[in-house]
Amino acid sequence: MIRTSRTPSWNTCCCVVAAFLVLWIAFGSAEAGAQGPEANPLPGEYPAPTPTRSDGAELEPSLTVQPQPSQEVPAEPPETTQALEQPRHARELHVPEAKQVPYTEVAPPPAPPELVSYRKLGDHYFPLAVFVPPALTFNYFGVRAGIEYHSVPGYSRDLSFFGEGNYSPATLKTINAAETVDAALRLHEYLALVGSAYGLARVGANVPTLLGTGADYTYGGDLGVLVKLFRIAGFQMAIRAQAGYYAGQQAGIIELFQDIGGIVQNNINELAATQNIADVDLPARLTQIENSIRVATSAMLTPFRGVQYGGSLNIAQGLGSAFGLQLSFGLYGKSAIYDIPVFDARTSSISTLTRSSDRLWPQLGVAFDAYLGDVFMPLSLVAEWTMSRMSVKSDLPDELLDRHWWEHMFALGVHYAELLDLQLGLTGYITYGRDPLSGANAQAAGKPLDVGGQFVFRFTR
Repeated sequence: MIRTSRTPSWNTCCCVVAAFLVLWIAFGSAEAGAQGPEANPLPGEYPAPTPTRSDGAELEPSLTVQPQPSQEVPAEPPETTQALEQPRHARELHVPEAKQVPYTEVAPPPAPPELVSYRKLGDHYFPLAVFVPPALTFNYFGVRAGIEYHSVPGYSRDLSFFGEGNYSPATLKTINAAETVDAALRLHEYLALVGSAYGLARVGANVPTLLGTGADYTYGGDLGVLVKLFRIAGFQMAIRAQAGYYAGQQAGIIELFQDIGGIVQNNINELAATQNIADVDLPARLTQIENSIRVATSAMLTPFRGVQYGGSLNIAQGLGSAFGLQLSFGLYGKSAIYDIPVFDARTSSISTLTRSSDRLWPQLGVAFDAYLGDVFMPLSLVAEWTMSRMSVKSDLPDELLDRHWWEHMFALGVHYAELLDLQLGLTGYITYGRDPLSGANAQAAGKPLDVGGQFVFRFTR
């Protein structure tokens, strides 16, 4: 038998290579599946290099890193169908669902508390009258500024410069300016302190008045107490007592002229009695006359001082919310002392003559007020009337020792009444039957007349 050799063909080689590749791929896939898939690193993250030695061998780590226990995240409740229907950004931001708030009516702010005023009696707020004392115990502080015109017709005055007995009737006219501060302090419902201070200046408004009575000024004050007796509904009764002091000065021009006339008359009489006129030292005589006149000028002013006192029973009655009535039954007095300077032309000296004047008068006062804020505008009207029986006992020169007369005063005031703690307004008055000016050298006088007005500002509570 003869042996023959055969060479493998190309097709057989290709099949062997293909089978080998398939087996290698299959083996690699199975090994990768056993190890698990490798996570791709995030951008910016790279695996840390394995430390090696200088000869290329790997180094064993010195510290073994313990694996951290995984923290369990609490499971969120399953989203509802309504939440799944919401947009994704709404679910991620957890937007709360809008709820409708029920409507509640907002109450207006509470009104401020009503101002407490102690001048309220019943339903009526009583204003403070000018000439009738009040019956209510309340606090007030006020300022009154006034001007008055005083006229005395048919007034006789000795206007002779030399001698006496030359009486000339004239109409005396004076202008009076007064400033008054009055106050009250309520200590208790039944007790209040009252007081006032004032200043008065008077000056003649014509030549006979300037010559006869000249001018004068007075200042003074008083302090008293008001005690409430009882109150029944809109009626209250109280008593008041007060006492004070005053002082001032009077200036008479005619007295200075009469003293100068006495100096001249005395020097004429001395010259007439001189037998030799050449022996008269005229410069010395003129110097003596000048010195005498200087001394006489200091006798122009007559200082006076005195006390005043009084008490009254006061009543207040409210007539609804718009009207009020006040009554006063009082007894008042004044006692003054005058230090009258007397000039002696012969000796060129001055002596003092002390004289006094006492006045006492009972007085009835009525004040009626009406509030017009409900029908017109916030104004308060106050009508006042006083009636006094004046009695004077005086030993002043050329005055009657005892005099008596009736004196009536009518007043009307208009005040702004919008604020309970403010009284602001004007009061006008007229007086009939007042006696002539104090210290006048009168024989017979007509009926005096006074017309005046006052600006009233008071803070009440």
